[in-house]
Order: sequence, then structure tokens, then C-alpha cells
Amino acid sequence: MLTWRAVPSLEDFRKARGLVAVRTRLKKNPLFSIRNLGVLACLVVAVAMLPSLARGWNEDEFEHRPLFAYPAPQGRDNIIGNLVEYQIQKGDTLLDVGRWYGLSAKEISDANNHMDWWSPPVGTKVILTDEHILPDTPHVGLVLNIPEMRLYYYYPSPTTGPSPHHGKMKKAAAGGFKKVVDTEIIEDPPDEPAPEAAPSPDAAIDSEPPAPPDEDSDTAATTVSKPHPHKHHAVAAGSTAEVVYTFPVGLGRFDWKTPVGAFRVTAKVKDPTWVLPDDIYKEHLERDGEAEHVIPGGDDDNPLGHYKLDLSIPEYGIHGTNVPWGVGMEVSHGCIRLYPEDIDRLFHKTKVGTPGAIVYQPIKFGWRGDALYVEVHTDLYGKYPGLWSLARDLVQQKDLEDSIDWKKLENAVVAQNGIPTYVMPGPAPDDSGLTASYNAP
Repeated sequence: MLTWRAVPSLEDFRKARGLVAVRTRLKKNPLFSIRNLGVLACLVVAVAMLPSLARGWNEDEFEHRPLFAYPAPQGRDNIIGNLVEYQIQKGDTLLDVGRWYGLSAKEISDANNHMDWWSPPVGTKVILTDEHILPDTPHVGLVLNIPEMRLYYYYPSPTTGPSPHHGKMKKAAAGGFKKVVDTEIIEDPPDEPAPEAAPSPDAAIDSEPPAPPDEDSDTAATTVSKPHPHKHHAVAAGSTAEVVYTFPVGLGRFDWKTPVGAFRVTAKVKDPTWVLPDDIYKEHLERDGEAEHVIPGGDDDNPLGHYKLDLSIPEYGIHGTNVPWGVGMEVSHGCIRLYPEDIDRLFHKTKVGTPGAIVYQPIKFGWRGDALYVEVHTDLYGKYPGLWSLARDLVQQKDLEDSIDWKKLENAVVAQNGIPTYVMPGPAPDDSGLTASYNAP
């Protein structure tokens, strides 16, 4: 079970765990003191959720780890979270560390010079990419960005009416990708339970952080709201989301690419039965010498896990997995895999009829206040002839020429480390006194 301990100060916290915020942008102004306290409260919660030193991780710990809710950015701001620094402890793997912090081993490795997943050097300080530029889509429903291997859920979201992703996705298919256009409008069934009330965006600012569960408690995982470190602007027209949840995912192999397109959630299935399509059955038969046509729901060998969201994209869904370490990898036949604890939370918060989109955006530009950042990921399926050409095209399309330091942008494109990187001329903002940016090599 988890071992919880209190750390009396932020400095003690840093010394004990090596986990520090390395990018925050709070103003040094008394007017922001309440928000500063809110950030410290989140750090205290992070301390409470840390497992003990030099010990193995287990499924019970992962099952009960907190779920973080990020207040939905407003105005042109489109960045959530903050980078943090973690010191590798004895017995750690990037797979365990990543899963505990809602990341994949791939994300941590990419951000830290492709560090070994299984044997990270003990004592090394690594950057945890708990900071994300939101994909360039309407902030509604479920949005999966393939190159990033990450799913975003804008909560709450409407379940009826025209999909906000429908028109935009008509131009989404290119480069040989399968495209599915959302044409279904699904009424919410009367017996569908209403989702839990969304946490207030400022919940963690004006209230005490939730107490960690007792070691012998079977209480469900805590949901913690993370404060946004900037003043709020006018809410975008048509936006209903109060918070953003985000989850790392596993996706389809290169020969079974996850398709792009708009969709809706058409059904929710507990302990889904897996009926193998003929082509997958033949593949398993050739590989293993034997194969099953049907794997019952709840079976330990069922790759769908215990929860599945059916989509209006035929034969594709969002589901759990019986191999959690496949999250962050291209291992599926096109479906979207989440950690078991993540699909559990998503399943119970998502209603039938929720709209969504699967997009392909290896480069994302984002604003936080007056600062411009870029986040670059690997071109997972080789869609583009070159990411530098794509970056220049996006700068032109978004009319950012006068805001860009081209050398910084070039470095970020070469690094492809998934870290939001400051790309404006001059030094990066550093209003907090802590390290304000990660310099691409």
C-alpha cells in the first residue's frame, strides 16, 4: 500500500524528492498571493501522492493515484499544466514513474535525451512533461492527437446537437490516412447517469487539498483541480468545458494506423467481449500457432481491459488494456488504449453522445499570457516530408512571423522532445524565480 508522509516546507520537499516545478509563471505581486498559495497547495498534494523511496510499484497504488483536472484555459491561452522535475530513485523505471504521474515512458524518455525506459540512472533529475499545448481544435469533447499519443477530454461537454468538430474534420484526411466524417447525432439515453459535477477551476486555490486516503482504504482515486497561473480572459464562444482531463494512450501500429476523423461516443461497455476480426485472427494464428476467435469480457487475456467506449468510427474504440506498458507505444490494431485506472475514470465521466475528434498535429503552437511556445513531437506515421517545412507553414498560417525567433524554433523542431518551448526573441519569462524554460539542444 501507499506510504504517505507530510513534508513541512517546499524546500524540504525539493530535498526529499528532487521534484520541483521548473516552469511556473506567477506574477511577483501581492494580488497573486492567493494563486501562489494555490500552486503550493497542489505541490503539497503532489508530495502526499509520492510513493516511498526504494521500493517497487504495484497495481493497487496505480489504481488509487489521483486524477488531475486542469482548469480550461480561456481567451487565446491554450497551455495547461507545468513542467516538473523528478529525481530517479532506486527501483524506478520510466514506465512506473510515467504511469504514476499520468505520463508514458516514451514522453519522459523523449524529454530527457531518450533515457533508457528500464534502467534510468539513480539520482538523475528528469523533466516530467506535465505541461501540454492543447491541440488546435474546438475545446469540446474528446480530442486525440496521434503524434503526441495523448487524449484530451474537455469536461463537461454537450452530447446532442451538431458536432463542433464536424466541419473542421472534413479537411483532416491526407497522406493515405483513413478519414471518417462524423454524421451521427445521438440523443443521450434517459438511463445514462449524469457525470459528476466538474471541479471549480479555482477549487485548489481557496480550499485545503484533499487528504490522502488511509493505507488500508479502498476509496476511489481523488480528483484534484490544478490552478491556472494566469488571469482569466473572456470565455471562448460556445465553450462549455470547465476543466481538461488528459491521458497518455497507446495507438495503432504503422501497418494498422489509428484513423483521423470526427466521431461520437455511441456506447459504453463494461467488460467487453473481444471478437477477433478474421485478419487479426489469422495474424495471431501465424504468429503464435494458435488463436481464439472470442475472448470473454473480464478475461485476463482480453486486450480491451474492463471498459470500452464505442465510437461512430466503425471497428474503433477507446478502451483499457491488459498490458499497461503498451501505453505510449504503437501496439494496437488501431484502437486507443489507456491505462486501466485512466479508462475507469474516463468511462464513468463520459456520456453517450459525447463528440470528439482524432487529429494529426506533430507541431502545436501555444500561448500563455503574452508568451508564445511550440511543442514538437515525432511524425509518428511519417505523414510529412519534413517537420521544418511544416513548422514554417504553420507560422505563416497563424501569422506568427513577427513573434518567432527562427533559431529557437529550428532547435525545437530538431529536438522533438514534446516540451512546450519558448520561441519568441529574448529570454524566456521567469516571473517565479524558478527555471522558466527548457532549452532545446
